[in-house]
Amino acid sequence: MRSHGRTDRSAAQDGIELRLVDNHEMAQLGNLTFPAHVTAFSEALSEGSQMRPFRLAAIDKGNPIGLALATMYMDSGQAELRSLVVAKDHRNAGTGRSLLLEIETRLRDAGCKDVSARFSDRLPGAGSLASLLVGTGWSAPEPERIRILGRVGKTSEVFRD
Repeated sequence: MRSHGRTDRSAAQDGIELRLVDNHEMAQLGNLTFPAHVTAFSEALSEGSQMRPFRLAAIDKGNPIGLALATMYMDSGQAELRSLVVAKDHRNAGTGRSLLLEIETRLRDAGCKDVSARFSDRLPGAGSLASLLVGTGWSAPEPERIRILGRVGKTSEVFRD
């Protein structure tokens, strides 16, 4: 599914810190995204790379409780929300919304012109993510037919462009 978003500003919830994390911190956040994203977002940028990763964590009392991952192509200003996960015990409290709005702001501040999201409607949280996107001003997700031949672990290689 694909959605096009808007950018907006949001404050973090009381007691929840939203902060960018670097590639070395991804191993500590692995439970908040897919293994392929942990690997891809842990890699150092190659010199001259036009693709910039954004890693935004929600931290509550020193514990990571949410993670939003996005990539942006600096030459075109096109960005994609790759992952947005909130730990089960912290859902439905506004953390996902705060992460989404803050990562949109960070992308806009970096020169983003358009941000999209692709996700499977077969994932357990797909309905919640779609509702969150629509509730924050994104267009309703549109079904997209994507067929991957090969191991799921190779997904980042399939979608690298």
